[in-house]
Amino acid sequence: MTELEYVGCALCGGNNTELVIKVYNTHDAYSITNQSFNLVKCRNCGLLYINPRPTKEEISRFYPEKYYSVKITFLTKIINLINYFLKLAQIRRVIKYKKQGRLLDLGCGVGEFLGEMKRRGFEVYGVDPSSQACKLAQGRLKNIFNTELEECHFPDNYFDVVTLWHVLEHLPNPNITLKEIHRVLKKDGILILETPNIDSLLFKIFKKNWFHLDIPRHLYHWSSKTIRGILNKHKFRVFKISYFSLGFPLSLFHSFSNLLNDHEIRSLFRQLILMVFSLLLIILTILSRILPFKGEILIVYVRVEI
Repeated sequence: MTELEYVGCALCGGNNTELVIKVYNTHDAYSITNQSFNLVKCRNCGLLYINPRPTKEEISRFYPEKYYSVKITFLTKIINLINYFLKLAQIRRVIKYKKQGRLLDLGCGVGEFLGEMKRRGFEVYGVDPSSQACKLAQGRLKNIFNTELEECHFPDNYFDVVTLWHVLEHLPNPNITLKEIHRVLKKDGILILETPNIDSLLFKIFKKNWFHLDIPRHLYHWSSKTIRGILNKHKFRVFKISYFSLGFPLSLFHSFSNLLNDHEIRSLFRQLILMVFSLLLIILTILSRILPFKGEILIVYVRVEI
């Protein structure tokens, strides 16, 4: 049984919550535990988060070695191709506002994004808590730190760009991290982050089967309102929020697959349904560019408040 701890709301500090859903970890691709976790909502500010949650010592169990696996299969080749185009989109988001400079990627993983930015002339730095991921990144890049951001002791006003690609939802204490980002980011610098949107239509449809819940690795679940709230709290100014519909490879496919698993659909019939659904997914991916609903991913552009 995983050791759990109760925490207050990271946004307003309150302890007045209501249960949104109870999620069993049966959909976890890494089969860590069948334990259930509570997704709660703060009655004061609306932030959704896991409470109680695994302790700092326990949460590392949910990031096994294969979490950063580079094992190549036909499916991973397809996903990696999709990820490559998504990575190009992330690069465009940065160079639209900064053509060069010193860039920090928090939660850099194996360093793919940093490698692309280095090729474009940026001086790159990466921080990640995973020793395995950092070893892979350090094989091709300098300035990779296997620690927490606040332990790096970067100088004040050091970075032109800080990026967090699907990182904020993993942080056990986002307040400490955002305070440190504010210190190390230049006054004319830019912070860009992506995080799943708990206010999305697909969460409302799939609920506990939504792929981006990724419980308990995702400790916090942000909406445009709550993410503005915590950034404003740390003297950041949000100047743009955009949405990505179906922005993560096969996320809708996995959400639907989780739903079928819940209903114990027979194997052959399940495969047939998934094949049909895959065709529909291609159509939906195209339509997602013009559909009016809020996408699964929030893309937030931020400057230091002067």
